[in-house]
Amino acid sequence: MGAIYRLLVLVSVLSLAGCTTARPSPAGSTRSIPPAVSPSPPSLSSVAPGTGSTLSLTTGTIDQRSTTPALAYASTGEYLVWSSGARIGATAKVAPDLFTAVPGGAAQLLYANPNRDSELRPIGGHRSSFAFIEENFRAFGYGGWKLWYIPRPGAKAVEIDRGVMSVVPNFSISGKWLAWTPGPGDMSELVVVDLTTMRRRVLLSSPAQEAQYWHPAIDGDRLVYGTVELAVDRRSDQRHVYLLNLAAEAPPRRLDHSVSASEPAIHGDDVVWKESDPSLNFVVSGSLTHYSLKTNRSQPLLLKPGPQPTINGYGVGWTQPSVGNRYVAAWSDSGDGDRAMYLADLRGGGVVKIVDLGPTVEAPHDVVVRPVLSGDLLAYVFGPAKGNLQLRWVSLR
Repeated sequence: MGAIYRLLVLVSVLSLAGCTTARPSPAGSTRSIPPAVSPSPPSLSSVAPGTGSTLSLTTGTIDQRSTTPALAYASTGEYLVWSSGARIGATAKVAPDLFTAVPGGAAQLLYANPNRDSELRPIGGHRSSFAFIEENFRAFGYGGWKLWYIPRPGAKAVEIDRGVMSVVPNFSISGKWLAWTPGPGDMSELVVVDLTTMRRRVLLSSPAQEAQYWHPAIDGDRLVYGTVELAVDRRSDQRHVYLLNLAAEAPPRRLDHSVSASEPAIHGDDVVWKESDPSLNFVVSGSLTHYSLKTNRSQPLLLKPGPQPTINGYGVGWTQPSVGNRYVAAWSDSGDGDRAMYLADLRGGGVVKIVDLGPTVEAPHDVVVRPVLSGDLLAYVFGPAKGNLQLRWVSLR
């Protein structure tokens, strides 16, 4: 588990913060770092059990000169994007800059941050556009953050929102929409901005002691999000997943039939979320559910062959699901869960192996963690027992 403990925080969390108008940043640049590995990485084959189909996997590793040290990363479906302190040095304790690369291509400096003591997390994007949160207590005040948007590589970053809170917003970007979860401290809000006009709307607002909005996820005009709906006794709080159509004036539609649904992800007609122990904080791991917007039916989703991770009082199971064009990714810290990575096939059923290092009793040991899938491009971290973390990618086309 040694490599996992060397990972910096990669989980986005909620912030309740105020808003400002959009403004351009002074730092917009694109520079190339020549790849240290072959731009034509190997192709592998993986069989989806139960389907008889073989998937060709093209894989690669991002040049470590731009990822050491790295803080957060994402796949946009076309690009890999990550925050890093590499321009400060391999032993930097901050990650102020944003890099991007297409699979097999050279790393490019996407955002050269004038605040050299900042950290960029979480980060995300859709196709060739990007968004990220910048944290800097010195420059922005204690708990201070800013939400930035970059419309394309080489363009200047535009400030979308800012706030001062103990935690930062969750956000999601798709096409012309960017949604996030700020609020003025005592209120929880779900906000969206049309990036073509910079017109923003507060979609939902609630006293934070009654309901809180978390983990928005957008695909086209469809927005799914999670709630924590607090009970008066604080012992029977419920967590649910809802769907909104950003192009219509329809009320939210609840999708789950449980009391502990969270972390939704969406692509097309497919929605996936996590269901965890309702007596624990929702950030713990749990089981996965797949919901079809076409059939309005849900079913359990399995992400590995054989026995599944045990869901127990410690929340061991799956977490942070993401949905691509055909496959679903998530990761597990259960047993040897940090040693293997599989994708669930939503079309053919079964699972597809990405990597399986096999069980081990060694400590520390090599690990593979936190897959992030968008479209047909998967990103994940390989953590060797000794040495620096590696940002790897897999093309599923």
